[in-house]
Amino acid sequence: MRKRTTGHALVLKTAAYALTALLIASQWAAAVQGTIVTTARARLKGEIRWLGASRAYEISDGNIGKQVSLSQVSRIIVPKPADLDKAAQMVAAGRHAQAVPALKSIIEKYQMLEWDIPASRWLAEAYLNLGKVSEAEDMCNKVFRQNPAAKTSGDLAGVYWDVLLKAGKQAKLNMVLKDAIKEGGREVAAVAQVKRADMAKAKGDVKDALIDGYLRTAILFRDVKSIQPEALFKAGQCLQQLGQASHAEKMRKRLLDQYPTSKYAAQLRAGG
Repeated sequence: MRKRTTGHALVLKTAAYALTALLIASQWAAAVQGTIVTTARARLKGEIRWLGASRAYEISDGNIGKQVSLSQVSRIIVPKPADLDKAAQMVAAGRHAQAVPALKSIIEKYQMLEWDIPASRWLAEAYLNLGKVSEAEDMCNKVFRQNPAAKTSGDLAGVYWDVLLKAGKQAKLNMVLKDAIKEGGREVAAVAQVKRADMAKAKGDVKDALIDGYLRTAILFRDVKSIQPEALFKAGQCLQQLGQASHAEKMRKRLLDQYPTSKYAAQLRAGG
């Protein structure tokens, strides 16, 4: 006679199926049409999928599939997600909660496929502005575990440093900033210097913040245009605070002349 399956056994069986499905989902990202450029300069076109457990990409063209390990990949080229710019504009406009679902979806679909990093940058900023500091930190750490190189990827690194500062993790932030200045490219190093100056100023070390941070960036990193408005604005503030009004005015004039459309120029014109 056939034995009946007990309720306990059914629960265990269902849980096992759910766990299996979860493991498969965690190892397989969605497929995106694009191109893999290998270190041997080959260009492979087709549907690309990141295999997290294998640290490799699968690319398929029709019925033919091939795995390419991360070490063999020089570059991934995929089209920008249609809703990324719209979500970024929402964050910039202060509509943070509205942007979160779209950004989370992009990060999930584009794991290790180029656009997860800019989406992560905007999601981290949205979380920060919503007061969800722990969510922002957890999200950044998850991206970094998957892709350690993202720690020095321009905008994401800068927002992550803001997250650490808001989380009160100054010791960790100071260590990360030192590494960024030493090992990162010029853009990352410039942003790191400004962030380190912010920490010094917060502690009341206005002169150190000016000389080793804002002024150093404004003078020695003129080629890094993205950070110049912030460096000039904050240098002007420090100079004014230190009683050097004429030098402060030079910083403000340079900001208004060279970066008139920046948010820092707008803040200066508004009396900031």
